Amino acid sequence: MDFQEMFFSFDGRLNRKPYILRFLLRNAIVWCLGYLIGSLFAPDGTMFQILAFALTFIAALSCLSLYVRRLHDLDHGSLMVLLAFIPLISFFFAVYLMFFRGTIGPNSYGPDPLADGRGIDAW
Repeated sequence: MDFQEMFFSFDGRLNRKPYILRFLLRNAIVWCLGYLIGSLFAPDGTMFQILAFALTFIAALSCLSLYVRRLHDLDHGSLMVLLAFIPLISFFFAVYLMFFRGTIGPNSYGPDPLADGRGIDAW
């Protein structure tokens, strides 16, 4: 499994453990890169703004990918990701994605990631 498939693919299903680990890893990478960029380019405001925007865009795209694949594991459509943009509901949406078990067995978005064992250790 390559980096692009882990963080930027919108196809398939993603169970709870890889979702949480990838979410934490993505946030750690974005935070470290943001700190590094901020400390290196702080005097030059324009370059910092461009890099910060690019980093934010890439992180948002990765976040949407993780949300969509987790929704697919719960047998919901991609449009439910819009709940993440409603202020109070977004908290409950995040809790739902983290703690609710996915569909057991295959669903309309693919086979069960836990059925063949690849979802247990593949983070």
